[in-house]
Amino acid sequence: MNKVQIDKSCGAVVFTIDGEEIKYIMVEEASGFFSLPKGHVENDETEEETAIREIKEETGLELSLIPGFREVQEYDLLDRSDVRRQIVFFLAEYKDQEPHIVRPNEVKSIRINNLKDTFKLIEYDSLKNVLLSADSFIKKSYEKLRGMADYSSFTIETKNVMLKKATESDLDDIYNNLWRHEESTRYMLWTVTDSIEKAKERLRKSVKFQQVEKYAFFVYEKRSGKAIGFAGMEEIKPGVYEDTGIAVGPEFVGKGYGTEILTAFMDEARKCGAHKFVASCRKKNIASHKLMMKCGLSFSHDEDRTDPRDGSPYVLEFNEIALN
Repeated sequence: MNKVQIDKSCGAVVFTIDGEEIKYIMVEEASGFFSLPKGHVENDETEEETAIREIKEETGLELSLIPGFREVQEYDLLDRSDVRRQIVFFLAEYKDQEPHIVRPNEVKSIRINNLKDTFKLIEYDSLKNVLLSADSFIKKSYEKLRGMADYSSFTIETKNVMLKKATESDLDDIYNNLWRHEESTRYMLWTVTDSIEKAKERLRKSVKFQQVEKYAFFVYEKRSGKAIGFAGMEEIKPGVYEDTGIAVGPEFVGKGYGTEILTAFMDEARKCGAHKFVASCRKKNIASHKLMMKCGLSFSHDEDRTDPRDGSPYVLEFNEIALN
């Protein structure tokens, strides 16, 4: 049996931050195929040295790599059963430089787009997954980006509610409509706020948190204009989003607001290129279970959990839906 040879190339996901948006470089090869900057390892180069050299040769950028990110693609060549292709991708940011074509015989054009528009240039899902991993890494682990993020003006609108960022003026509404009600905490992990002074401190923290977390909101009823609850979601891994909790005050339960919010979250995740959405609720929370089934989710699995408020055990039910 012939020994399989590894044909190794190295490159990088190269990005820049434009305002609050992450933008990625794609190079159009002479063949018309779009890819990330990459190329074969030469002589005794390390993977990192190859990636840095290829970035410079294909984009003119002189960059260093960001530690902690390394994604590997592997596949067999259709015309060579004895060769396996391996591509290693790192991560690099450019700031005060402008990418430009250095070798016009190898690179036809350079495109710089946000994630959604970059996806339109990519033919293979495996390369999209590399971009998704990089995007998640940047958002969750790159401290400078998180520090400069400000989502205070970001909103999501449905027929009857608005998901907006909390403000100091919401104190009376959110306290009276949700936080002071014991029944609203039954299936959640937060405790009742029993005074307006405690509500002030809680609101201050909520305002600060929601400014840097894109998908953390207060829920506002359009008809009354009042803050009636909170809702959130997050990307838990590349291409997979999960709700982080939806709660409205007892006076506003049963009006269909939860269905509108969960549907809006799934639509937003789909716009961001997600392929799956996950939602969870306590096994005894029949209303939340029915809401998830109504929105098209299906049962995935159960997990045993412990309530940190009193140490009591409970079962958390996970449901999911494919967003393809």
